[in-house]
Amino acid sequence: MTDSPISSPRPVLPAWTRPERIFFYASLAAGLAWSAFVMLASTGWSLDDELAHYLRSHSVWQNPALIFDSWTRVGRNLFHVLPAYFSLAAARWWTLAFAGLAVVLTTLLAGRLGVRRSWLIPLALCFQPWFAELSWGVLTQTPFMLVLVGGILALVCRRLVLSGLCFGFLPLIRHEGLALMGLWGALLLVRAILRREKWQTVILAGVASAAPLVIYNAAAWLCIGELPSLIFLSAKPTELYGHGTLWHFIPISILPAGVFTLILAAIGLPAILRDWRVTWPLVFFPTWFVLHSVIFWKGLFASAGYYHFLMPAAPGLAIAAVYGATILFSKASLAASRIALILLGGLVVQSLLMLHFWHSPLKPRVTLVRDPITRTIDAALAWQKEERPKAPVVVCHHIYAAYHEQWVETPARRALDVTPPEALPVGAIVVWEDRYADVTGLPLATLRKAPDWHECQDFDGGSVCVFEKIR
Repeated sequence: MTDSPISSPRPVLPAWTRPERIFFYASLAAGLAWSAFVMLASTGWSLDDELAHYLRSHSVWQNPALIFDSWTRVGRNLFHVLPAYFSLAAARWWTLAFAGLAVVLTTLLAGRLGVRRSWLIPLALCFQPWFAELSWGVLTQTPFMLVLVGGILALVCRRLVLSGLCFGFLPLIRHEGLALMGLWGALLLVRAILRREKWQTVILAGVASAAPLVIYNAAAWLCIGELPSLIFLSAKPTELYGHGTLWHFIPISILPAGVFTLILAAIGLPAILRDWRVTWPLVFFPTWFVLHSVIFWKGLFASAGYYHFLMPAAPGLAIAAVYGATILFSKASLAASRIALILLGGLVVQSLLMLHFWHSPLKPRVTLVRDPITRTIDAALAWQKEERPKAPVVVCHHIYAAYHEQWVETPARRALDVTPPEALPVGAIVVWEDRYADVTGLPLATLRKAPDWHECQDFDGGSVCVFEKIR
């Protein structure tokens, strides 16, 4: 039987020629350099959550109990706590470095699956637009992607205990990781039965997968008297984020994932399905897409339906794209090879254009810009410092205020403070803004009607208002 042009019958690590090695390292360096450029040239951030995550990790150094915070996820918190001690920039560079490691692991995974031309992985992964956008953010995407790829690679390499540790750590980075952990356990069980694996190894792997959650909950119970995993029992903690259609993520993910990436992946999909006995470990990536589609469809677990959540599936998409390119190159046709080259070139173009950032064809941009409301908050805070410098408490529910003013868990400067307006002391200042205040306990109508509160100033047509408690 001759070898498949797509994958070898016995998966091996990459054995590249010198030009292929050069291309791998060059495309990896270029891809990470492009992400670094987007990071350095951006004046804003992809999600406001990034600032909240950074501040929480930074605050751990003043209040170690914050490491257990369930909203910012203990797994992500542990990942960023060291660089966050220094600055947001340090945490971003740290994240980008580990995104590079995820690219290397994805390449090793492709090689282990027998994917020919695995040296194309950096081109197919680093130049997905959402990779350039999110690979450096202080968010959950890069840590989750790194651990997921590591867990799959360990599974393929039959390092089952290590794989169990990785999949067991996923729920600590994103709660939805619990579903992937369950799928991993089910697949491991099926594989053990069909291949008659040693049950001792399977049991050890299962114990390893449970260890991160058990240790986390035990530590949280001993330190703060809470069991964080109880959050899994609350499927609808809030209705704030709403829900959408089952196919919600399909149209909004096309540009962030990259049109050329998706075309190549579609070409490669039949070969992946045909070689399922080898490629079955890739099932975790489409499962991630399906999982989030169902979660947002049913309005579960406070999912806002952002395309950002799907970025950890980028390595699977990259492997599928390399399958597609290999199929085209393997055809005895000059036209097919030219199409492959055009599509591979399109990978770079799609990332350089960053079309999903564009508000309109007349406003092209390739970097993240500051939300205009943050500049309005700057003006409001400057007014407070000049007009009410001795205010006992200043409260703003937009996390940017905490980041800009370096409010780190101090009683007099409160971001995301849940104290109701009536419980704040006389002289307190509330900086109301129209993004978060109304839905997080500082409704504008209440502040304007309450006799204890006086509206001192408004900015930008009322998008930001400053209130003072007068009695």
